[in-house]
Amino acid sequence: MTPTVIEEAAKPLERALCIEGGFALSGEVGIGGSKNASLPIIAATLLAAQGETRLIGVPRISDVEVMCDILRGLGAQVAWNGDVLDISCRQIRSTEVDAELGQKIRASTYLFGALLARLGEAKVPYPGGDRIGARPIDFHLAGLRSMGVYITTESGCLLGKGRPQESSFYLERPSVGATINLMMAATLGHDHHTTTLSNASMEPEILDVARFLSAMGARIYGAGTPTIKVVAVSHLTGATYEVIPDRLEAGTFLMTAAASGGDVTVTGVISEHLTAVVAKLQQMGVVVEVFGDSIRARARGRLRATDVLAEEYPGFPTDLQPCIAALLTTADGESLVTDLVWTDRFQYTDEFLRMGGQVKVTGSSVRIHGVSQLTSAEVTANEIRGGAALVLASLGARGTSTIYGVHHLDRGYAGLIDKLIGLGAHIDELPIPT
Repeated sequence: MTPTVIEEAAKPLERALCIEGGFALSGEVGIGGSKNASLPIIAATLLAAQGETRLIGVPRISDVEVMCDILRGLGAQVAWNGDVLDISCRQIRSTEVDAELGQKIRASTYLFGALLARLGEAKVPYPGGDRIGARPIDFHLAGLRSMGVYITTESGCLLGKGRPQESSFYLERPSVGATINLMMAATLGHDHHTTTLSNASMEPEILDVARFLSAMGARIYGAGTPTIKVVAVSHLTGATYEVIPDRLEAGTFLMTAAASGGDVTVTGVISEHLTAVVAKLQQMGVVVEVFGDSIRARARGRLRATDVLAEEYPGFPTDLQPCIAALLTTADGESLVTDLVWTDRFQYTDEFLRMGGQVKVTGSSVRIHGVSQLTSAEVTANEIRGGAALVLASLGARGTSTIYGVHHLDRGYAGLIDKLIGLGAHIDELPIPT
């Protein structure tokens, strides 16, 4: 493999953002590859005992870097060549995921299914990631056990033994992570057995992972529908693949127009992935135009209050629930935002209160009474999308807000601050002594 090119020094992990509100953002911004597709796709490269994989469009974010480090620890060769990620998993020497690295990201769970399918055993720490409420992996484990895998726990790690066999498994809830993990686990086998997943999640990222697995030689049918069938094959081979655009990054930038009273066009997107987001912005009074692979959002006066129900695709995405809540803090009227996916994803509301927002959490919902304008404050991001919500709130607030916990944004958005500045945002980055 070609050695990695020398990259510019990474920005310091600990820093704060100072955002001066009141400036209308305008212009075009390109959208990068999907975080939620890239992480499982990188994990899926473990299934290829032959050839090399070249991934195009993978975002340079910290969660991706952690996943790459985990693969290196397992024996894979991983190198960035410009914007392309090259991976070879021909010589995997370990089935044990580094505990410290694995606990940093929730996507480390995907390595469990991939290692079991490839080598018949795996040791993976319980996953980390954002703190947005209870996030059990019961469906992952139940599905793997239905495939004949013997699973135990030891010192905070999951231990699995046995190659997954034919199974028919019904997911009690259409879990994205479980659907992907079980789909990957079912890909390999010498007897061409068939695994059927019912009530599977239909997120675009699942279809993207399935297309990547198919490019490696897997036989997968029905991805993107509630029923997925996987016919096991004897081996998979590395492939060249370009990940889909990040619909969550695109949705965030469309909302910057509404938050700042501006006019922003996102380019390089798949518009049908954003149907629910576009519809909700239009209900709030934002002028949205879709043309080809671009979407333009223009603010037109004060936003209108609306109710939002975050649910599984094709519904409004839970990962954009905090962001649209940020817009509703200054909308005309009262809104109710309910999350059916992560029912405790409202930690960001405490920070809205610091900025003068009128919000009240009740169970899996937050009621928002719009105020005319938020005021600047010192606030802290506790997870990726909550951090993005604080950025949106700061763009429209009066005065200069300071946001701490910026490393969460680095986990989910590549070049976020540079892109915002390119649209006219007034942002300074201040290093914080560790």
